[in-house]
Amino acid sequence: MKVSFEGIGSVTATFEADGVAAGDMVKVTANGKVAKCADSDVPVGVAQSIWGDVATVQIGGYVRVPCDGGLTVGWQTVNVSGDKLKTAEEGGRGLTVVDVQNGIAGVIL
Repeated sequence: MKVSFEGIGSVTATFEADGVAAGDMVKVTANGKVAKCADSDVPVGVAQSIWGDVATVQIGGYVRVPCDGGLTVGWQTVNVSGDKLKTAEEGGRGLTVVDVQNGIAGVIL
């Protein structure tokens, strides 16, 4: 049986963006502004599209993100290391619903 999580609970918002590219995990840096996550930052979402200095950011629902090998299926505390989502002692909560394959995991924000 094949399953799909695409589109579950998808919520997007538009932010001013500073140095963000589509696919980047982002953090809020000021009122209505986001920037690419740095090491140990907790992502608020994933940039979906960029128009100049504005980004549409998926802040809820199912996303696929690069991850490290320590991420497993289930609820986890996560933050960012480089461009990858990783398990952490401190961070935000995420529900990994698709096991890590080829460095990509499906996560519900």
